[in-house]
Amino acid sequence: MHQSSKSNIQVRVGVQLVEEHGLEAGDKPGHKLTVGRLKVNQFNIVEGSLPGTFIEGVTTALGDRVGGLGTTIAYPVYRFTEGELHCWQHVEFVQKDDGTVGAEGKWRWNGGTGAFSKICGEGSVDVKVIQDAGAQPRRVLDYTGVYWFE
Repeated sequence: MHQSSKSNIQVRVGVQLVEEHGLEAGDKPGHKLTVGRLKVNQFNIVEGSLPGTFIEGVTTALGDRVGGLGTTIAYPVYRFTEGELHCWQHVEFVQKDDGTVGAEGKWRWNGGTGAFSKICGEGSVDVKVIQDAGAQPRRVLDYTGVYWFE
C-alpha cells in the first residue's frame, strides 16, 4: 500500500469533564481507577489543515491515579463536516516544580469515517490543567506531530 507524504499538524483542544466513575484500588491511600467522559469544547488547528469544519467531539478516558497524578489513556472522537477522526492518547499527569499539575504523552490518529477513513498520524501531546476559582478543572491539550493518508 502506498503511503502519501507526511504533513505537519499542530492542534489545540479544550475539554471539560462531563461525568466520571471510579473505585478505590485498595492497595494504597488515594489510588483510584476511573472511567470518564469529556466534552471537547475547543478544536483549533494551529498548523496544517484537516478536511471539513469541526462540529463536536467527545472523549472516553480511563485513569489510574494516585492523588490525581498518574496515567490516563483516552479515546477521543472528533466529528467534522467531512467525517469522524478517531484518536488514541496516553498521558502521564505529574506535579511540576511550580506546584501545578500538567501532563504530557503521545497520541495517534487511527482512521475514522468519510474523509478520515485512511488518515494516520502520531506525535506528542502536552496537557495543561486549568483551575479557575469556584469552577471545575478544565484541560487544554496541545497536539504536535505528523499525519498522512494511506
